[in-house]
Amino acid sequence: MDVLPQAADAARSDVAHPVRVHSDDCTLALDSTQIDAGVWHHHLLETALTTTDPAADFPRGTALLLVDFQDWIIERYVSVAGPAAAECAENLHRTFRDRDRLVLHVRHQVQDAPPPTLGRRGDICEAVAVEADEWVTTKTTISAFGVPALHDMLQRARIATIVIAGVVTEAAVQQTAIDALARGYQVVIPTECVASSTPAIKNEALETVAAAGVWIG
Repeated sequence: MDVLPQAADAARSDVAHPVRVHSDDCTLALDSTQIDAGVWHHHLLETALTTTDPAADFPRGTALLLVDFQDWIIERYVSVAGPAAAECAENLHRTFRDRDRLVLHVRHQVQDAPPPTLGRRGDICEAVAVEADEWVTTKTTISAFGVPALHDMLQRARIATIVIAGVVTEAAVQQTAIDALARGYQVVIPTECVASSTPAIKNEALETVAAAGVWIG
């Protein structure tokens, strides 16, 4: 079931179409023309993770997608690195809200399992806040784009760039990123906001998505 805030139809961007950038060496520096076109620049990502200055801004047309930050997934698959990734994701979450940017939550339900009975928040871990006006949906596929309403929501909000934070890197995060690229979005993954069972597995997954065109921050 999808939970859509009343403001879901409000346009959050002046960017009508996504801007796609590929980087063979994963370098995130862009020239001024690309920045003027609304492309996410790595300095903006660094600012998002560290700044407390409300004057600092981020490109409109950028949304934060928080994927599978659920207690049972963290405990089962990423018990060591998951809590730190959730904390990092929440810091980014607060920054996006401070800048009035779109935030979306996607949680996973095992196929054929009974629906969660824990209310709107479900089993999303306490480290990641779920605000009343934020979009929440439940998927049964590895990719968040297994929920058709996700793409519809992003299109209505005129989103060009998706920042993905979540667990597990080599599963939901990787497949969601690949599917987002296929739909024409520019994708950014902040490395500190995703987690795997080991650093090697995480790095391999990030290398895979970077080769496909995802920006790694």
